[in-house]
Amino acid sequence: MRRMFCKECGTKNDIGDKFCKNCGRQLHEINNQGNINKKPSVFQEKKKPPVLLIVGVIAFVAVLFFAREGATLFKSDTKVNCAGYSFIIPKEYETEIVDGNILKLTKKTGFTEETAVIYVYQSNYDKLKEGFYYLEQYNLQNWANYNLNGEYLGYEETTINNKNILLIDVKVDGHYSTAAMMKISEEYVLGVQTVSTSKSNTRKMAEKLVPVIIEAKRTEEEIKPYNNNMTVSIFELLRRK
Repeated sequence: MRRMFCKECGTKNDIGDKFCKNCGRQLHEINNQGNINKKPSVFQEKKKPPVLLIVGVIAFVAVLFFAREGATLFKSDTKVNCAGYSFIIPKEYETEIVDGNILKLTKKTGFTEETAVIYVYQSNYDKLKEGFYYLEQYNLQNWANYNLNGEYLGYEETTINNKNILLIDVKVDGHYSTAAMMKISEEYVLGVQTVSTSKSNTRKMAEKLVPVIIEAKRTEEEIKPYNNNMTVSIFELLRRK
């Protein structure tokens, strides 16, 4: 049977009394085991964090990460021979030789995919640069756009790792492309070209891959240049699935 005793004076009170009959002090109900029944505090009522849910989310994110990036953690840079040159390709890129003389690179980052090509182009570097210079001097962009079936955005010459690099930007069918070209002889240039829906991204991709062509080594195989309409055909190749 439950009793109500006053903690202050010890007077026995009736069940349900909130205050002591003798001294007026607020009462607490005492159960049969002699424990005072109190309302649990806010901290006692608060639920524990859903630990299993948190662990599950972390595991799911980890699986997604390793599905995309995990394979590259155990890979090393790849040596690929193409078009008469040997290239050291960063481990994050998958490689494919197309038409016997074009090296296609594909990199998956998160849920996006970057694509680029490396090739030998038959042209004199200085004459190529001079051509783009006169194209802009005489406002021949419309002529260039007609031949591109797109939009010529401009060119510049820069220096990367002490090598002169010609950068050409174009836009075709809503996609931007940057071609980075380096002189390898009086007759040939070595180029890497990227494509993206972002102009800044395609430039960054090209500049990041320039060291690959700078460090390329000549092999004993015959040089196999790519001589078709460079920009349009390369665009079609880059978007080929």
